[in-house]
Amino acid sequence: MNLPVLDVLSGKIRRIDGAYEAQRVGIEFDGDVHRTGRSVWREDEKRRDGLAASGWLLRRMTGADLVHPDEFLTRLHRSCTERGVPVPPVGSWRGRVLLEGAMDYSGRMAR
Repeated sequence: MNLPVLDVLSGKIRRIDGAYEAQRVGIEFDGDVHRTGRSVWREDEKRRDGLAASGWLLRRMTGADLVHPDEFLTRLHRSCTERGVPVPPVGSWRGRVLLEGAMDYSGRMAR
């Protein structure tokens, strides 16, 4: 979590929310709460471009992905497989509680 990584474009140290460091696959938890304007959005885009130029493959997760995670998990699975991260088969997460507070497939809050 919060892995420090050198952005080769800017020379800055950036942090990746969740990462498979050896394979350079990152998970970014993306939300609108921290965005206060266009300049913040532009800086986020520069950060992502710098990390990509440094060899990182990033997958962004939003709040909607917590409610209906299949699309995000499928994208993440593909990225992990491409980079050699050992992952369970697609679909093995179905019916399991993913995170406390997330909605399960029946619409109930997980505990």
